[in-house]
Amino acid sequence: MDLTTLTQPPWLYVLIGAAVLIVGLVVWAVVSRSRTRREHERLQQRYGSEYERTVAMHRSKKAAAADLHERERLHEDLQLRDLNDHDLDLVRRHMAAAQFRFVEDPADAVLQAQRVMTEVLRAKGYPVAEDRDRALRLFSVDHPEHAGAVRTLMDARHDGDVDRMRSTFVDARHALAEVTGASYVVGDAVTSGNGHDDRSDDLRVEHDTTPAHSTTADSTPAS
Repeated sequence: MDLTTLTQPPWLYVLIGAAVLIVGLVVWAVVSRSRTRREHERLQQRYGSEYERTVAMHRSKKAAAADLHERERLHEDLQLRDLNDHDLDLVRRHMAAAQFRFVEDPADAVLQAQRVMTEVLRAKGYPVAEDRDRALRLFSVDHPEHAGAVRTLMDARHDGDVDRMRSTFVDARHALAEVTGASYVVGDAVTSGNGHDDRSDDLRVEHDTTPAHSTTADSTPAS
């Protein structure tokens, strides 16, 4: 037996234990920081401008990450539906009618686009009727690249600026095309014999109630 091991002062063992603990904490901190950095990079790549907007809103990357993680968690409970052919035809005709009307009344055209978007979100399964802000947060999980445009459309804060209304309408058109797959021309407008949009053909898309999938977390304005 090495008798020298029996004569080591107690404080030496305390020092060794403290050194091991410190090294362990440093390693943990490095690994944790690396994991956090990778997660922020994933969120930034996944959400793009929506990630930047969320960071700016919270003034914190940590809070923004928590917000986006919560959206992904809530999104898992959604039962989203595809729009059927009848629904898509309604979307085309009402958006075409809104675009046809843009020259006469751009503000009303934007409001009509807002109604179409609201109805599409509701029909697809986003809780827009119960909580619009929550619905838009969940929408951003599926379509982060269009979340800002849809949020701008829903806010409708254009202050009578025609250029801003035109930009809002065009962005909404692109978002709807991405979300529904429905594109249109002005000739698709809901019209009556006198050429004006016929509001009697109400937009109510609810004809397909079969869920498309359970989600888990992946003249006119210029186009």
